[in-house]
Amino acid sequence: MLPKIKSLLIASLGAVILFSLTVMPASAQFDEYGSGGSYHSDEWYAVGGSSAQLPSIPEIYVSDVEVWEGSTAVFTIEAIPVPQQDLEVMVEWETVDVSAEAGVDYQSASGTVILTTSAPSIQVTVRILSDEEVESNEVFGLRAYHPSLAGLGGHSTGLATIKSQAIVSWGVVDIDTYEGVDLHIPIEIVPNGRSFDMWVLATGSTATGYGVDYDSGFKQVHIPANSTSAEVVIHIAADNLTEGVEHFGVVFVRYEFPDGVRLMGSHSVGVDIHDS
Repeated sequence: MLPKIKSLLIASLGAVILFSLTVMPASAQFDEYGSGGSYHSDEWYAVGGSSAQLPSIPEIYVSDVEVWEGSTAVFTIEAIPVPQQDLEVMVEWETVDVSAEAGVDYQSASGTVILTTSAPSIQVTVRILSDEEVESNEVFGLRAYHPSLAGLGGHSTGLATIKSQAIVSWGVVDIDTYEGVDLHIPIEIVPNGRSFDMWVLATGSTATGYGVDYDSGFKQVHIPANSTSAEVVIHIAADNLTEGVEHFGVVFVRYEFPDGVRLMGSHSVGVDIHDS
């Protein structure tokens, strides 16, 4: 659109002076839907044949995050303030699908935040869902929009990368062994390409630990990357006594599970020791 030209004819002291005023349309001064859908505080426009800079305004920034399945994504929405100016910005936000799907991989969410000089950033959370499959990393976004008294910066949509968990389960529910025969309990794994360590606890019921009937206590199990199986080995003692069946259990220590590892099924295995 061509600039409008206005001419003012002014008579003063018998002389005629002609002024030419160039008025730029608003669309030429700033691009409301430019790169990133933002107002850009560094754009220049012409006024009366000279150049001037638009007044600076705060810009909205949203962080990227990485998160495991079954946990919570925490995004930071921040207003980058203009020096020596008070900040009070309201901005809306919403989650958007990329390769991850709302309701399947994460729980959709939306809201409004207010950012001020004393609190220029705020955290919002999005619940990440779990499934029984190990998949490639999936991505969704958290988009900021409709800011008041601010522009959308070049990073107004943050991306969350959902990393797949390894899945661990016992290979048996209950297992029998005999005095003097070491016990090998299988663990089944759906790997996610990472190695990790986990802990189990052997604890008694009618059997006595501390090496009397079996070696009780905590035991560390190392799982190499991409392994699909492992085992827990527990020494079973022989006392040459006729005692009947004695029982103890082996449990996954769930609070010691590393990030990115999820237990499926029962957390314990029952063990019966028979006389040899």
